[in-house]
Amino acid sequence: MSLDERLFTWINGFIGESAVYDAAVRLLVNEYIVPVTLSLAVLYLWFGAKDEVQRDKWQSAVLVAALAVGIANAVVKLNNLLYFRERPFAGVIIDQLFYKPIDSSFPSNAAALAFALSAGVWMRDRRVGTLLLPFAALFPLARVAAGVHYPSDILAGALVGVASAVTASYLVRRLAGLFTPLVAAARRLGVA
Repeated sequence: MSLDERLFTWINGFIGESAVYDAAVRLLVNEYIVPVTLSLAVLYLWFGAKDEVQRDKWQSAVLVAALAVGIANAVVKLNNLLYFRERPFAGVIIDQLFYKPIDSSFPSNAAALAFALSAGVWMRDRRVGTLLLPFAALFPLARVAAGVHYPSDILAGALVGVASAVTASYLVRRLAGLFTPLVAAARRLGVA
């Protein structure tokens, strides 16, 4: 067995040993809790600033995060067209706490998107981004525990997400002349 398979077997091996662990994994692995939490955090950043300086900073963070998510999604989809990796449950009997996705396991789309969003916010506001990054880590790790991904899928997805955030931050900074009027128009319309 490869190191990736051994790590997967070790992490997945805790399933069924503790009802508390299983419940935590079920809570974190679903496609609602962490994605909705991250989305609500971004929504708060868009509308919840106390002053103009914070509003500019947070809305810039939302733009970077949104663009990073788009870039990460495109990278994962392109990779999936070129390379397909079976999920851990394919051909092996494991303890699984989640449905069986049929798309490629590598890289983890969940990790790519969670890290793109969290790292995108972090690029503009270290304090808020640091609060979001644990969610970005726990979501895909729960997917390993639940039998949906190998650890290398998560690592690759995280790298895609962080690289997408760095790229998005650069693009938002370089294309400020494009984004600034859009945000100003959104503010005039009362949606920013």
